Amino acid sequence: MLKRLIWLLLFLLLVPASGCRKGPDAAALQKEIQQKLDDRFRKGLFTVKVLVRQGTYPFQEKGDDRPRLLVYFKARLQFLRGYSLSDWNQLNATALANVLGATTLGVKGVRLEGNKKGDELEINGTSAYLLEGDKWLPALYTPAGSTVARSKTRNVDNDTGWLGDQTDLDRYLDEMNLRRRRLKKQRKSQHLEAIDQELRVSLKRINLRLDRLDGKVTFSSGVQGGEYHAIGEGLEAAYTSRQRPFQNYASGGSIENCLLVGGQLVSFGLAQNDIAHMAVKGTRLFSTGEPLAGLRAVCSLYPEAIQVVARADSTLTGVADLRNKRVDLGPRGSGGRINALQVLEAHGLRIGDLTEPGDRSLPNAIAALQARTLDAFFFTMAYPASALEKLAGELPIRFLSLDPAAVTKLQEQFPFYVPLTIEKASYTGLEQDVHTLGVTAMLVTHRNTADEQVGEMLQRLFDSHEALARQSSQANYITRKTARLGISIELHPGATRFFGLQ
Repeated sequence: MLKRLIWLLLFLLLVPASGCRKGPDAAALQKEIQQKLDDRFRKGLFTVKVLVRQGTYPFQEKGDDRPRLLVYFKARLQFLRGYSLSDWNQLNATALANVLGATTLGVKGVRLEGNKKGDELEINGTSAYLLEGDKWLPALYTPAGSTVARSKTRNVDNDTGWLGDQTDLDRYLDEMNLRRRRLKKQRKSQHLEAIDQELRVSLKRINLRLDRLDGKVTFSSGVQGGEYHAIGEGLEAAYTSRQRPFQNYASGGSIENCLLVGGQLVSFGLAQNDIAHMAVKGTRLFSTGEPLAGLRAVCSLYPEAIQVVARADSTLTGVADLRNKRVDLGPRGSGGRINALQVLEAHGLRIGDLTEPGDRSLPNAIAALQARTLDAFFFTMAYPASALEKLAGELPIRFLSLDPAAVTKLQEQFPFYVPLTIEKASYTGLEQDVHTLGVTAMLVTHRNTADEQVGEMLQRLFDSHEALARQSSQANYITRKTARLGISIELHPGATRFFGLQ
């Protein structure tokens, strides 16, 4: 801490001597932003109509003592011709946010049907500079791209007097409390932890059932701070604004959501289309239980691409080159790992053909690639992913395209895959388009859900772009045009009616 304070004091003393304490002026900043847009997007697509500097912040890169400055700005960009930032197969709104050092939520004015010539975007962005001599030069800056975890504390009513003097529930609670007190005295921490885990699961299921009995639309989304949970928060805001009871529940993601919806414990949920397909068929991740035959699709929301990442200085040019290499396939039991195994098989490879098949989390896979203890890793997520953009800014990387014959084979074998193109410049240093496949984030419900309730959900979804965009970085890709891409299970009759397919 003391070293950092000393550095900041020196920074403040040295910078005035350079004659440019505040970094580049507004004109220089606007010129640099325009150059970034021309380089990463097609030249002649945007013009920076207005730019206002909002302040600066000194920072320092680890292992580099040179002064750096982060400049905050607000800008209005004007489209010089029509372009869709919601398209799944070209540079999109997230790519624009990365170029401008913004979060996706800091890009406003994106039209789902595509922007026209003359439309304007409002941007809250940042640009980084490095002091060389007496000049501030543009430097690489990758925004963290993280979403603040949103949490909601549910009030639990502990007053059970309305149940009478001594009900079965009272006896259950008394017995549990007595058991916990005994275990606490015996200092059996593992036993206490087991009880707490079971109680958390039971309490969640109780709340789900009570909310459904109260007539609420219950929605199972994903982990707090993740994109699925953010979608749920946006829908909750859209429903609340129209006085409709709606409850967004955090969950473990696709697998748990399929189980909750399939068991009719919640009204709606989010799931990758391939995992929903497994749930209905009772295969792979759902092979140990009964198939969830009642699961139905409502619509697709946005794509999640299979991304195969290697170092740019490696000899790897395609998936077939991964034979005898150290390759991370993603955590065991995850949908992304299943995607990786299917891609390998389509290219004539099996897990035994890899020297070291890993099962790391994404941060650990990135660290291993940087440390040269890993040759490549698979990753399935919406793109461009902030974690990979950050990596690309720190280490030159290469994305491996899937072989066209393998793509055809996979689509024939697994109908849930959709072809995707990650256009060059989507990531820093990406010089060629990447051809791959992807799954979609899909909204699911149960076949017993009323048609009217499904129709209402779809109406709110497509009418609430602003509410969703305030919460989720993927809201710009949820359109009627792409709503039926990648549907992997039977469509609910209410959705069939909504899309005019009857």
